Amino acid sequence: MSRLMDELKKAEQTRNGGIRPAKIAAEAAPESAMEFPAVAASASAVFSRSDHTRRRILLFIMALLLVVLAVLAAVLYAGSRHVEKTSSAIASAPAPVARSLLQARTALQQGDLKMAYMAFRRVLAAEADNRAALHGLAEIALSQNQTDIARNYWQRALQADPQDLRAEIGLISLQARQAPQAAEARLQALLAEQTKAASGSAPLHYALGNLYANQLRWPEAQAAFLQSYQHDPEHPDYLFNLAVSCEQLQQTQQARRFYQLALDAAGQQSASFNLQQARQRLQALR
Repeated sequence: MSRLMDELKKAEQTRNGGIRPAKIAAEAAPESAMEFPAVAASASAVFSRSDHTRRRILLFIMALLLVVLAVLAAVLYAGSRHVEKTSSAIASAPAPVARSLLQARTALQQGDLKMAYMAFRRVLAAEADNRAALHGLAEIALSQNQTDIARNYWQRALQADPQDLRAEIGLISLQARQAPQAAEARLQALLAEQTKAASGSAPLHYALGNLYANQLRWPEAQAAFLQSYQHDPEHPDYLFNLAVSCEQLQQTQQARRFYQLALDAAGQQSASFNLQQARQRLQALR
């Protein structure tokens, strides 16, 4: 009996021991089930925060790039404007050679031969074959009766351009001092080669008029100056010499008219005559 009771107790203990782990497992299961979602939620939060951080970093980088691009665009625009202004300033500023030529012609008109000479020499220092400077220096030399020097400048101009009619006329004018008839024949021959409408005939008529004026052949000089004026009515030198011829022939009204036209034309293009002298003659005839 006691043995039977012991066996029953053992069986009961065994049942109780088996139930206990089952109960523990059953009770523990909800706890474990609660822990897993918590771990999953924690991992999701970590991943969510990581994505948000990456997006913020990406947005920051994009904003920074936009700022950099905007700054670069502003710099490039400012640089292009600076280049435009610089190019415009360079384009609008007179070249040193052109500026020196203008100074030389202005000084020549005002009778400042020294200043004109220095300006023409600056031009030649920059451009050894500049014909405008060679012409100007030849004229200055002629005004100082330095015929050899004038001849040298005319010859240099003709070497730079064999078609330089002004240089050829300059050499003919030097020839006229020693052999006026030969010089006149040469000018007449050059005129015969020109057509009536050719602009090249204007300086030839002008040179022929000067040749006649040097010989005091004023009617013939006036006719020649008139021809040059008709071919180029706005040339100040042609107008001035025509005025001189009119004054020499006692044609006062015409002389006043052409002196005034000569001064007006000299305001538009360079002239070889002395402006002050022209003003004085105009005033004297009033």
